[in-house]
Order: sequence, then C-alpha cells, then structure tokens
Amino acid sequence: MKGIDDTFRKIVAIDNVIFLPLCIILIGIIIYAAWRLNKSLQNELKDEREKSAKDRENFLDILNKHYFLIKEFKTTTNNKLQSISSNIERVERQVEEIKKDTTK
Repeated sequence: MKGIDDTFRKIVAIDNVIFLPLCIILIGIIIYAAWRLNKSLQNELKDEREKSAKDRENFLDILNKHYFLIKEFKTTTNNKLQSISSNIERVERQVEEIKKDTTK
C-alpha cells in the first residue's frame, strides 16, 4: 500500500509541476488573444469612423449641390413667372385698347 501511495504522490507532484506552467501559458495565450482582439476592434472602429466621415462629407456635398440647383430653379421659375405675368398684363392692355377702339 505504501508503494502505491508513494507512486500516487509522485504522479501528483509531476502533475503539479506540469500543471502550473501550462496554466501560465494558457493565461498568457488568453491575454494575448484579448489584446489582439482589442487592437483589431480598435482598427475596425477607426476605419468605420473614417468611412462615416467621408460618407457625411459626400452627403453634404450632394445636399449642397441640390440646394443650389433648387435655388437656381426657383430663381428661373420666378423670372419666368414674372415674364408671363408681364406678358399677361401687356395682352390685357392690348385687349382693353382693342375694346376701346371697337367701342368708338
């Protein structure tokens, strides 16, 4: 019985000697993996922010172009409406003159 106990103690001692370095290595691997994952996520977040900033700039450029197009359209439409209005007034004056001429 004493021989079995001695053998078991030796196996446990060997396991403890092997177990401690394995635990340290495993903890090191976990810490390294967490650090790499953190770096990867930071880089991905940085890229996403840069992309988002470019998208915002593109959107603002498009919005600015559309604003000026709408403003130009409004101006030309107002000018055309004023021209049509003056044409209508001119035609109305001519109609009034013709009416006066015909009633004389």
